[in-house]
This record gives sequence, structure tokens and C-alpha cells, in this order.
Amino acid sequence: MWHLTEEQEMIQKTVRDWAAAKLAPQAERFEHEKHFSVELYKEFAALGFPGIRYPEALGGGDGGILDMCIWVKELARVLPGFAISASVACGLGAKMLGYGTEAQKERFLKPTVEGEMIGAFGLTEPNAGSDATNLETRAVRDGDDWVINGAKTFITNGNIADYILVSAKTDPSTKNAISIFIVPKDTPGMTTAPIDKNCWFSSDTALITFDNCRLPADALLGPLHGGLKLLTDNLNEGRVTYAAHCYGIAEGCFDGALEYVHQRTAFGQRIADFQNTQFKLAEMKMKLDLAWTYIMRAAAEVEANPDANVTASICKNYAAQISEEIAREARHLLGGYGCMNEYAVGRLSRDVFVAEVGEGTREINYRVIWKALTRKHT
Repeated sequence: MWHLTEEQEMIQKTVRDWAAAKLAPQAERFEHEKHFSVELYKEFAALGFPGIRYPEALGGGDGGILDMCIWVKELARVLPGFAISASVACGLGAKMLGYGTEAQKERFLKPTVEGEMIGAFGLTEPNAGSDATNLETRAVRDGDDWVINGAKTFITNGNIADYILVSAKTDPSTKNAISIFIVPKDTPGMTTAPIDKNCWFSSDTALITFDNCRLPADALLGPLHGGLKLLTDNLNEGRVTYAAHCYGIAEGCFDGALEYVHQRTAFGQRIADFQNTQFKLAEMKMKLDLAWTYIMRAAAEVEANPDANVTASICKNYAAQISEEIAREARHLLGGYGCMNEYAVGRLSRDVFVAEVGEGTREINYRVIWKALTRKHT
């Protein structure tokens, strides 16, 4: 059970080779220029991996969660910012489009699966993050149209997306009355602006404002007031694939450190020859293998039961934790070079902070686990 199939090994090799040939040589430049290459993403999408989780009828590969985890972690081990934008481009938002009408699927989902469109998902707001019921963005019916006012922040792909799935309160008198709307790019009343970050430089991130943004009735995705269900139905898969992203960063740091200690000498011998170095790398390898084994388990469990939220939360938290620990140790082994952008470890370790806050903070996931632990005692 805990091994890849031949097909999955081929996915891993193909994406690893592509990332080494296409991403790695440009990684430092993309980070310096704070640039997500849409052209390179579309080249990657042409290989079929972003659509791997979707039905063949939509141009997808009929693959499973683990298949997506594999390509996400292979990109993240080279360039985490590119990997997160790539996974969001065809991830949660596109999955939610599966609840749409046939016309919505044809217009937005199919081109996304085929890599011709890039999607984004707008949930987080300046004053609302993990608590989705605290949204301040409002959508009000005006004749046959919807009018949206509010703001979203930290939106991956927000400036470059062909469409954004926007969550909004559609009945302010009811806490859970949230609906999802498809907002195409260049819709009047929607403005996007880049956010200045200290991580994920090669990913696009936006602040989005809606000022009387008018949408037709068919912009509503799924049932009215049914947005929370669309969110929760896809939440656990998102946490597992995000865990794979965290793992990819950790693996990239480990590989960089392992190569470095075999080249660098100190006091007349390679750093790799010091027992302290050997033990550090052995412990890092142990954590990596445990994390990947659990990712494989979580992918299988969530595939069989999308409500397996405890498994998904454990998976995400552990992968985030080990990514921080391994990045810290790798940076330490490189010494001053661990702070240099020219070294992959320096770039990768800068991105590990986001591991703890993406797809539910550490505390949010602890809360999920704790609620399950106490359920039988209440």
C-alpha cells in the first residue's frame, strides 16, 4: 500500500525532470523579479498534470489525490511559489466548479483542466481568514443581477487569473449564508493589486476590491447560501495536497544540504564526515519518510471518505512542522550559504513560514483533531 504504482513513478520522474530542466535554471531570476511565469505554467499544463484529478470527459486524467500530491511536491522542491500558483490554478476553485451548471463547466472548468485558463479562489479578507462565517463581502440581488461589495486579500493568482471564485454573504441575518460567485477577469467594479511579500516571490498574490461589481444571475456557483458546503466538501483534499507542497520544500532543503556537506570541507575533512552532521541528516531523512508515508495514507483515506478531516488535519500539520524543522537544519548545515539566494536551500527555507498558515493554521487543525478526540466524551 505504501509505495507508488509504476504510473505514479512515471509522473514523479517526468515532473522532476521537467522541473530540473525548466524551473531550476530560472528559479533565482523568478524569485528576484517576483514573477510567476504564466507561459511556463501553460507549458507544464500541456503535459496534462494540472488536470490529472479531473474526469477524462473534461480533458482530465481521471487520477487520484496522490497523483496530484506527486506533481505538487515535485514542483515545490524546486520553486514553492511556482508550485503553489500552479496548484491553485487548477485546485480548489476548479474542483468547486464541478458543482456548476453544464454551461459553467464548459466555459470555465474545461479550459482550466486543459491548462488554457488559470483560476483563483477568493475567501480570505482583511478581517476574516480561518473563520469563513465572518465574511464582510456582500452580494445583493438587484433585479436579475448580483452586486458585490467588499475586499479579499492574500489571493493567490488574483492578478493573473482568468476568473476568481468569490465567496460572499448573501443574507447578513444568517451567519452561514455564504454563496460562491464566478467573477471573470476585467469585470467592471473588480480591482486587483499585487501584495508585497517576503516569501513565495515567484507566486502571484493579490488584494482584490469589489466596488458595486455587477454580475449576471448565472454567475452564482452552486445553490444560493450553499457556499460553505462547497468549501467543506473540498477542504480535506486541499489540506492533503498542501501537505505535499510542504513536503516538497522539506525534500528540496534536505537534498541541498546532503549535496553541500559532501562538498564542503572543514578542519581537514568533509562536513559529511562529522558524526553530528550524519545524525542530523539521518533524523531529517526519518522525518521525511514518515511525512510522505502519512501523506500517502491521508490521500487514500480522503479519496475513500472526503469527510476524513482528522486525517487531513494531522497530515497538513505534521508536514508543515517537519518542513520548518528540516529547512532550519538544512540552513544551519550550509552556514552562511544558507542565507544566500543562489543556493536552493536559502530560497526554499524562506518559504516555510507559509506552511504553518496555509490551508488552516496549526491551531485550526489542532481544533479539528481535538473536537474528534472529545466527541465521545460529550
